[in-house]
Amino acid sequence: MSTGKPTILIVDDESINISILMSFLKSDYRIIAAKSGEQAFDRLTDEILPDIILLDVVMPDMDGYQVCKKIKSNPVTQHIPVIFISSMNNHLDETNGFEMGAADYITKPISPRCLSKSQNSP
Repeated sequence: MSTGKPTILIVDDESINISILMSFLKSDYRIIAAKSGEQAFDRLTDEILPDIILLDVVMPDMDGYQVCKKIKSNPVTQHIPVIFISSMNNHLDETNGFEMGAADYITKPISPRCLSKSQNSP
C-alpha cells in the first residue's frame, strides 16, 4: 500500500533513538524500523524498498559498517543511499563510513533541522 510519501528505513538497536527519529520524520515520510542488521535485511526483502536508510554504527552482532557493506554489495539494494547516524564522531569513523559506501555521516545528538526536507525553511 503506497502512502505517496518517501520511505525511510531506520536501523538502530536503541528504541529511544528510533522513537526520536520517527518523531522528527513521521509527518513527511513512511517509516520502517529495524533494531538489528538482520532485521534490516528482513525489511529490505519487502515489496517496497526504502528510499533511504538511516543506520546506526554501534549495534550488537553486526555493526553498521558491516550492514552497509552488505547493502552496497547487493544489486537490489546498492542504489539506496545510506546515512550513518552515530555517537562516534572521530574523523576515522566518518572516513570508514564513507569507505563503506555511505552518502553521509551524521553525529548524535541529532538536530531536527539536520533531518528536515528543506534546510532553508524558518
